[in-house]
Amino acid sequence: MRKKWGSLGIGLCLVLSLSGCTLFNMDKETPIEEPVTFGFTGMDLTDPAYRAALAEVQSAAEANGDAVITFDPQLDNERQIEGIKQMLDQGIDLLFLGPVDVDGILPALKACREAQVPVICFDSQVSDSEYTAAFIGGDNYQLGVLIGEQILKDHPEGGKLGMLNNPLARSVTSRVLGILDTLEGSAVEVVASAEVTLYEEVLPAAETLLSEYPEINILWGFNDDITLLMHSLVLAAGRQDRISLYGTGSLYHDAGTDILLQAVEKGFVRAASVQSPAQWGVLLQQLGYQLLSGKTLKAEYLTDSQIINQDNLDNYETEE
Repeated sequence: MRKKWGSLGIGLCLVLSLSGCTLFNMDKETPIEEPVTFGFTGMDLTDPAYRAALAEVQSAAEANGDAVITFDPQLDNERQIEGIKQMLDQGIDLLFLGPVDVDGILPALKACREAQVPVICFDSQVSDSEYTAAFIGGDNYQLGVLIGEQILKDHPEGGKLGMLNNPLARSVTSRVLGILDTLEGSAVEVVASAEVTLYEEVLPAAETLLSEYPEINILWGFNDDITLLMHSLVLAAGRQDRISLYGTGSLYHDAGTDILLQAVEKGFVRAASVQSPAQWGVLLQQLGYQLLSGKTLKAEYLTDSQIINQDNLDNYETEE
């Protein structure tokens, strides 16, 4: 049998120390003697952010001779619950969970507790955190604050803001709250905020923002795809010269994947607040091994948030 030890690199130690989190008391760590099977499910595994996190998890598990079972719920809460139960039946030792519905996922969390399988959440924390060992993700509130600050900088005279929101995803609602808190008392007014929870709701909701609120001159998209969809609709409406578009998404350090970064470079998006999903994956795997070796984790581990705009584009590599 082999012994496996979770180890955090210097870069991640720095991230955690800057976020106010401390690492573990390594003196109490015990080795994991048996092969481990991890379960991994996120809101939508076709999303580049979840793929980036999963790639890191799979890479680390493979290096240790361990296994990762995945399940794609395709933004369906009931499907995710059933998928988690299937993974429990397959004998997973630990679940990495990006919940579709932070409230509705409770039956699956209870099933994990009954099976004595610990859960580490990522991207969005569940409503009842007593069922999870830790949460790993970007500082979603700060991602919203960064957008709010950029909007105020670009529109000191004020403006009319429209946005979409997903009330089932705490990552999104936290971003919205960060924007609203930052804009409070300013001359920028949120005139429309439409709720979407399914793919098929996004396009009509975005079209409604533009057609029913002609006064909108600022738009914000809560992820990469939503932002680029909004850009297409703005172009189709011929309002690209009258609307400033902002987005929040992910930075992959991959010219073929960093579509939001490229959109800022080309002027399609005025600025974007971003996080690194690959950091989620590294932390998930490392902290997962720590948890299985008997460590008690901190409640929350937040990765860095950044703003990308025309002033700092030179700090990032974009596709030629």
